[in-house]
Amino acid sequence: MATIESNIMIKLTNDAFIKARNYLLAEGRILEKRLFDYYFESGSSSGVFHSILAYQNDDGGFGWGLEPDTASPESQPLFTVMALLWLDRAQRLDVETIKQSLGFLLPLTFDDGGLPWMLKPNREYPRANHFDKPMHRSVITITAPIVGLCEKYGIHNEWTNKASKFVWESIKEQQDEHVQCAQCMHQRLFFLENTSNSLLAERAITSLRSWISSKNFTCFNVSHPEAGLYLHPTPTCYANHPDSALRPAFSDEQINASLDALISRQDETGAWATGYGYPNYLNPGMHWDGMYTINALKTLKDYDRIEVL
Repeated sequence: MATIESNIMIKLTNDAFIKARNYLLAEGRILEKRLFDYYFESGSSSGVFHSILAYQNDDGGFGWGLEPDTASPESQPLFTVMALLWLDRAQRLDVETIKQSLGFLLPLTFDDGGLPWMLKPNREYPRANHFDKPMHRSVITITAPIVGLCEKYGIHNEWTNKASKFVWESIKEQQDEHVQCAQCMHQRLFFLENTSNSLLAERAITSLRSWISSKNFTCFNVSHPEAGLYLHPTPTCYANHPDSALRPAFSDEQINASLDALISRQDETGAWATGYGYPNYLNPGMHWDGMYTINALKTLKDYDRIEVL
């Protein structure tokens, strides 16, 4: 860990980096361990591939508690989006895997062309209360990345045409569900970066930058105790890479302050802890902490804020 000093660009020390690595090796899921190996130790992407495929069901969707708020093994749209995007980032996604997932997703499509966020569980599994009765309607945060993946991998059919219209209409109407969830904004951005309609995408990205730079949606008080967590995204939660299309939404000062605060939030165990937990539920905090830790390390690496690698 490090202390924030004014006008000095601090970096995560080598000792702090080793602490984070050891935390992930001891407490992280195999997914986070494999991601760390791939991002930081020149590990093979095949490890990431196989760790994610372990969450896939025979119906083509992904389950098994991939999202730590529920231990449900049932396939879920949210889990499926998460899995496919991770595979894409590791350059291990292929058309066949996407088509398998579409076999699960397409029957869930609503009349407007959109996909749901989550399905009501068919059985009792440990889960947070908000998964008991998930909203039963189309959402852009699930539909947009799936259409974006189809565009990127050259999958075009009647479904993609209809789903794409739903996404563009949602963008036009400025639907704001989960706007303070940085990951949800990344999922929306993925569509905009891969759609063939580059002119509309450029306008939408410009609008998105203006949107997230608002104090209503971004936590600029980086000393806030929940800064960087759900509902309190900092500038680097949105612009998690210096080449991100969302980077121009923030000043250098705002980005640097966010990075300094990110370094300072590492705890004594080496993790970036969330404190997430729910009554009468298997505590998901450990798994969330692993996800937040690998994401924090990747952001710091991409901004050259780790002392020694």
